[in-house]
Amino acid sequence: MTIVKIKSRGITADAVTTSEIAPATITAADIAPATITTTQIGPGAVAQSNISPAVTLSVPAVTSDPPSPNSGDVWLRTDLKVFKAYLLGNATFSAGTSIPYGATSWSANGTSTNSFFAVCGYGSHPRTGGDNGARGYDNLEFNGTSWSNETNFPYANSSCCSVGTQSARVSGGGHGNPSGPNSPLGPSYSATTISYEWDGTSWAAPATMNYYASSLQSRHGHGPISSAFLHGGWYAPGGAKTNKSQIYDGTSWSTSPDGPTTTYVIASAGPPTKILHFGGDYAPSNKGTVEWDGSSWSAEPAMSTSRPEGTKIGTQAGPTNTGILAVGPTGGTSELYNGTSWSADQSYSPLPAFPGSDSGVSGGGNTGAGSSTGLLIGGGSPPYPGARVAEYTGAALASLSSPAFS
Repeated sequence: MTIVKIKSRGITADAVTTSEIAPATITAADIAPATITTTQIGPGAVAQSNISPAVTLSVPAVTSDPPSPNSGDVWLRTDLKVFKAYLLGNATFSAGTSIPYGATSWSANGTSTNSFFAVCGYGSHPRTGGDNGARGYDNLEFNGTSWSNETNFPYANSSCCSVGTQSARVSGGGHGNPSGPNSPLGPSYSATTISYEWDGTSWAAPATMNYYASSLQSRHGHGPISSAFLHGGWYAPGGAKTNKSQIYDGTSWSTSPDGPTTTYVIASAGPPTKILHFGGDYAPSNKGTVEWDGSSWSAEPAMSTSRPEGTKIGTQAGPTNTGILAVGPTGGTSELYNGTSWSADQSYSPLPAFPGSDSGVSGGGNTGAGSSTGLLIGGGSPPYPGARVAEYTGAALASLSSPAFS
């Protein structure tokens, strides 16, 4: 006799165990919807190997963080047994540890508050010289607690770029090098093509950049030392703005495609294939944003506030440009970029004001993925610019919980 169907009410509880069911004899089609609940599955009874690859869970299980997460994404790191989420929250600003002396227009950068650096501050301070006596040869580093002055920059400079990390960076351009080569910006100023590489201990022999430019500060240039990208500047000879670009590969500089607009005193941030350039002379009304993807330029949504000489706290180590913060130059305001558009973020105006104005404030740090911290330093009008520091803390990549499972 063949038994065609047995109703479940004809089977006493625990009469049939899994050992009495042949493998693969029960399929999903044999189970009525909602007849099995989580209370009927013993702890550890279902392992990851028991789940078909065709089954999609609402939270993906992975062994590494996704390279380009979107705000709100959640995933399970099975190797760490940790849920993670990519969350963008409003930044908060607090008073930070003051720099040793006041200066403005620092060439600053870094990947967090405990790996921040700044070179060649301008103003009236102990480490100045050069053609007008106000150019700095400083080389400041911050470890999260205190500032230290490392080996001096090779000569008194200002308005140069500085790209990379505390232990591997390149600084170059800016106002004239006493040893040359230089090119005139005007009757009293010149620009140089000399750059120097810092390895955490000393400055290496100079490398020659592809064009003469000054007014670079921390705003121009971003990325790791092996792919440092520099765009715009106060171009020499003649002192005009430029749309030129160049890239450093860790050894030498080479030309890169021109940008869409001649500009200087812009801000830039982002990883090498998603570098945002914003403010400066970009239309409309110093609010414009463009992106360099490693091979071409594209226009992106404009900011809501004019930022002709603003700065940034933004991604360098992160995989995307999500979370870049545009800051200044007046009013103590900031805007946050979420990967597609800008929105107003926290103000740092409750902190003590920079003397003169926010113009010349320099920023650095990392946002978007991993740590989300940075600093704003200096600023104000010479001869006695500010020593103030504003510390930024944001929310980005967050660990939510650590559930125990096998």
